Amino acid sequence: MPKRKTHKGSYTYESFDEMLDIASDKSLPDWKSVHGGHCESVRNKKKMSWCRKTSLDEAIQLAKFGWKEGADMMSRELELARKSTQFERLPDYEYDVAGYIPNVPLYVSGSPTHMMSPIGSETSSKPTIEIMVNLSASCGINAERMAYKGAGILSLVDKLEDSGLSCHVTCTEYVNKGSSFMYWEFPIKKAGIPMDIDRCAFAIIHPALLRRIMFRMMELDNDAYDIFHIGYGRPADVPQHMRTGKIYFPMTNNFEPYSVEEAVNTAVKMYEHQTNGKDWDGFSV
Repeated sequence: MPKRKTHKGSYTYESFDEMLDIASDKSLPDWKSVHGGHCESVRNKKKMSWCRKTSLDEAIQLAKFGWKEGADMMSRELELARKSTQFERLPDYEYDVAGYIPNVPLYVSGSPTHMMSPIGSETSSKPTIEIMVNLSASCGINAERMAYKGAGILSLVDKLEDSGLSCHVTCTEYVNKGSSFMYWEFPIKKAGIPMDIDRCAFAIIHPALLRRIMFRMMELDNDAYDIFHIGYGRPADVPQHMRTGKIYFPMTNNFEPYSVEEAVNTAVKMYEHQTNGKDWDGFSV
């Protein structure tokens, strides 16, 4: 059979659990069973400090039931972040597609519920911010940097919700190789639902989501084998047309903080930059 020259795979899931159910199904054909190739997702965990020495099975359990160690760390960081940076609390208005006056930052960010009305009026509801987090990272990015980035973003989400906004947080991975690409998208926090800190901490801080579970998702796309089995593609930022109307946080290669404090400050600046009507591509610290 001739080798494929290009492959474009795009997968969007309605929930985190939907994707995890697929990742945990060992009966599904993968690169090893179909092509006889190796699978990085099940590589010896003792040699894998870049995924905190966590196996695929362990990663799936943490994703489903939460990562307490990460949640405890985040609880401490969230408390510090609340003291270090404050967003002005929204006035006593509620938000919808129609209303009394517009909220300009919400309008610029693409939120359909950018019109404000006094609380109790017929057109009132809570405003929603769409946030997209690109988990992609090259093999040279260590687990600590990934954790700092995630902690900064979750701190921002916490502060935005505390200020009166409702956040819908979607995680993505995007990799390419020549004209080929692979893309996955799934929500880790839905608007109007409190943040499950145990599960969100794993999803956005623990490197095993990317380096175990997302590798597994790639290995289940057997049409991708010829293109991506060597190196698993190159991490890249999500194209602009796929993130329109969302506050976007780039791949870790382009957001690689050296402390939680730096991550929090950078996340806030990225948010403010984009709510002022500018695309992430033009951002600089």
